[in-house]
Amino acid sequence: MLYSIGQGVIKKCETLVKYNMEYKLKDFYAMFYTNYYAKELTFDGYDKPMIESSLSLGKRLFNKKLRLTLGINNIFSDLFEHGSYTNNFGIVSDTKLYGSRYKCNFYLSLQYSFNKGDRGTKDYK
Repeated sequence: MLYSIGQGVIKKCETLVKYNMEYKLKDFYAMFYTNYYAKELTFDGYDKPMIESSLSLGKRLFNKKLRLTLGINNIFSDLFEHGSYTNNFGIVSDTKLYGSRYKCNFYLSLQYSFNKGDRGTKDYK
């Protein structure tokens, strides 16, 4: 079990499980990722577990210079309650977070590549 000390709080280092998958077919691609953060113990309580996830579908256009992506973030946002629990000498705080960071949202992305290759690394082996 690992512990770290920062700003006067002793925290158990977070347990993180990651999964990432990308599938390509010609100029189309699909990507899925998910990160699971386990319950994180603190000196006076704990941070609740949470899941981050994303699914996106994309296509390359115009000789693979333009990349169009449509995606969704936080697919599993309702599986866990976001927040923390603390008990400071009998004063209990059960915090729940409801910001847009924790809600399911859609996005559209356009990326254009002006250069051929990736930052001058196309010839490296």
